[in-house]
Amino acid sequence: MVQKYHYDAEQAKNFNPFDGINLTEYTYPKEIFRGFVSVDTLDRKTLEQPGVYLLYHRKTDLVYIGSAHEMWDRIRTHLNAFKFNKMHVPVLQEAWNDDEWISFYFKPTADRESAFDGEQEMLDKYFGKPGVVNTAPNARNQTGYKHREDTIEKMVAKRNTPEMKAYMSNLQKGRERSPEWRKNVSEKLKGRPASEKNKQITSALFKGVKRTEEVTANIRAAILAKTTPISIKGVIYQGTGEASKALGIGKSTVKYRIASKSEEFKDWFRMEKKSD
Repeated sequence: MVQKYHYDAEQAKNFNPFDGINLTEYTYPKEIFRGFVSVDTLDRKTLEQPGVYLLYHRKTDLVYIGSAHEMWDRIRTHLNAFKFNKMHVPVLQEAWNDDEWISFYFKPTADRESAFDGEQEMLDKYFGKPGVVNTAPNARNQTGYKHREDTIEKMVAKRNTPEMKAYMSNLQKGRERSPEWRKNVSEKLKGRPASEKNKQITSALFKGVKRTEEVTANIRAAILAKTTPISIKGVIYQGTGEASKALGIGKSTVKYRIASKSEEFKDWFRMEKKSD
């Protein structure tokens, strides 16, 4: 039976659980474990502290870097996630499903913030290296997180099912948007070009669809709301299109005469649009 002991920072500073082992068997340098001690050898009091930890799968030589407010609770959380196939790192879950041999190594810290700092220091040094399976380079948030290609495909497939579409539709029914929300969305979308994919989708959706009179009227009203009225010899028109049709001349001619500095067209000009 392994004797439990309290973690001694000075004693463990240069300790490496892989010292003395033939490292040619491993695909990843075990320097990452320096200063960490196997949780199997630590007492309960030590494991109730915050700190940085390494989750290690021996058969595949995979390492996950993490930090916790209380290591004892984090161990149970991870083991339950593995058991119910809900580990947030898919490659590690797959490794566990194949072989449940997994081990935790721990390095206590003074508080949770120090644990975050320790995790970030490890990520800065080892993230993206062979065998390290962390999916995000930041300890405090998921900035930089990237899904695997197969995960993205599954998410897209799930999102496009009739059940999911019906669910999302029901969520939006009867939902009222505030004027502030509408204004913010409008500002963000201004000047944003539609992608070729969205153009194709929109074209396919509306191909062969006839507009109702109500839709046509709404579109016309929206266009007129954005159009600056034109005054031509005292007659007010809502835009170049309306003036062109009423006077029997082309839109380009109307625009030319409005912009002209000639005395002949001094009565052709755009009116100032009233602000709301």
